[in-house]
Amino acid sequence: MLDPKIVKGMNIKVVVDDPEWQVVRLSLKGNWKNNHIKNVDTLRNYFDKYKDNPLAIRRLVNVLTGSVHRVGHTKGQSETDLLRKDVRIVWRQMLGEEIDYEDPRYKTGEI
Repeated sequence: MLDPKIVKGMNIKVVVDDPEWQVVRLSLKGNWKNNHIKNVDTLRNYFDKYKDNPLAIRRLVNVLTGSVHRVGHTKGQSETDLLRKDVRIVWRQMLGEEIDYEDPRYKTGEI
């Protein structure tokens, strides 16, 4: 298993270069606005399967904080917020970084 700190510094194109992840990523397209529960379930299953894999967790961080989130497609989705929170916590733990649970990024409905 790769060191999470090495994974953090890797080019994202290398991180996402995985056939299984590409199938997951493509399945998310077009669902964030009208069927986000399906996306959350898909990503939660991936998270549960690969919770100890730094590459998988970085992929999840990327998709949950990336363009879909920045343009507001996930705004107000408590299920998405909860998954994003859980993934961020595991990622920070992997990196050995402190977690400020008062930070809005770790609160659902405020992310």
